[in-house]
Amino acid sequence: RFIGGLRYWSHRLIFLPLRNNRNGTAALLVLFIISKKYRNVTPTIESEMESSLRNQMLFVASILIRAIPPIITTLSLLSLKWFKDGRQQAFNSAAKSFHDRVQIGRAKRNPLYDLYFPPNTSVGVGSHVDKAAIFYPDILVDKTAYATVMGKLSDAGILVIVVNADPLRMPPRTIIGKADVSAVVKIGFEITNMLGIQVNEWITMGHGDGAATALAVTQAAALEKSSSRSSRCVLWAPTLFRNISKVSKSTSSEMSIMTICASNDPICEGLHHLAHKLHVSVPPSQIIDEDRGHRNQNHNEKNLQTHIHNIIGGNHSGFAHYGLAVFPRKDGQRTITLDDQQKECLEKSLDFILDRKAATGKKD
Repeated sequence: RFIGGLRYWSHRLIFLPLRNNRNGTAALLVLFIISKKYRNVTPTIESEMESSLRNQMLFVASILIRAIPPIITTLSLLSLKWFKDGRQQAFNSAAKSFHDRVQIGRAKRNPLYDLYFPPNTSVGVGSHVDKAAIFYPDILVDKTAYATVMGKLSDAGILVIVVNADPLRMPPRTIIGKADVSAVVKIGFEITNMLGIQVNEWITMGHGDGAATALAVTQAAALEKSSSRSSRCVLWAPTLFRNISKVSKSTSSEMSIMTICASNDPICEGLHHLAHKLHVSVPPSQIIDEDRGHRNQNHNEKNLQTHIHNIIGGNHSGFAHYGLAVFPRKDGQRTITLDDQQKECLEKSLDFILDRKAATGKKD
């Protein structure tokens, strides 16, 4: 758990701020280099005010550099308790749902992932499904907690693979801004060659921290320009969310992103903050009263299509069957039923995955 905490906090406190604020990071680095270069400049050239400003900048930079390692170490030690107390077990109803599907051949548990089969799909050479979704659970959440909602997703004809993040229950992290797609390739190989199921299109999905991994994997696949990998993703209440302003410029492949959040979710980023990062406008019907007047304009690039939907009354934990989340902060309370939240989430997700008109606002 300590190593997991070290990875988590390093990613959250160092990598993410640097990645999401690249221009500011570059500016500070240039100023720091300039200040070091002219550190020994003579007073006749450098004014007293300039010297004071340079010294203050160096002092602040040195404090930050020295403070970050002990802060991360302290948080990692505290994570020994946080990662233990914050683990979320699946409700009994979700465990029963998975067990029932296993009994009738609609689900299967492998060491690396759980499989949810579409109706009437026989497992063997020559089987075929139009779409398959690889799903990354949220941090510290039991993968079985998604059994009910993933089962209903498979009922729509989609082969669903829920990635196993045990024992730490931490979604795979990205390295230097790029995701390692080898795990996705391995899963695809097992599905296609070992189980004999042919898939037309792969879609990545995720919840919370797992949504950040799903987005990173989708971008990495688009950068590799591989038609056999996902260029579309569905993000449920994403956390650790990156600014995707450079995604469309870094690849010539088309990407399409569907983001679903909930109005009573303090763990996920705010609706308008997400919309700004997605470069998409928020429909008026999805804006609660206190948020009116802060709408974003749609600036989608030609090769990047983004959509967002806000579930009014939902919370972060309502995307699966487990108790109220407490890490990294306590979740809000739902004002709608769990079934209603998941029904709306599934409807919007399926609109997008199956290319139904409601997701993109297409007209007849």
